[in-house]
Amino acid sequence: MVIKETDYVVIPGCFVSVLRLKGNTLLVLSIINGFSQGLENQLFEGSNEYLADWCGCNEQEIEEILNYLEGENHIIRESFIWRNERHTGYAVNYINNEGGSEL
Repeated sequence: MVIKETDYVVIPGCFVSVLRLKGNTLLVLSIINGFSQGLENQLFEGSNEYLADWCGCNEQEIEEILNYLEGENHIIRESFIWRNERHTGYAVNYINNEGGSEL
């Protein structure tokens, strides 16, 4: 994936007001949200390099952010096989595991 001049990111207010995210963590979750909010079971399948380009950081930092978001139950990470290759996709977890309420 390459960032095009016409690409954009929408940041849902609840990511700031409820989840209290900021910086690259907020940006990564917002990007995943933008790609995974369409059809049911749709995932963000872009690369860590794509996310790093948006954030102006390296792929190791992106992996740390993804691990944090998954650990906080903000995203769901799914592995799957497509054309005999293993792929990973991400979706926003809109169910707050502690209270059972949606974001």
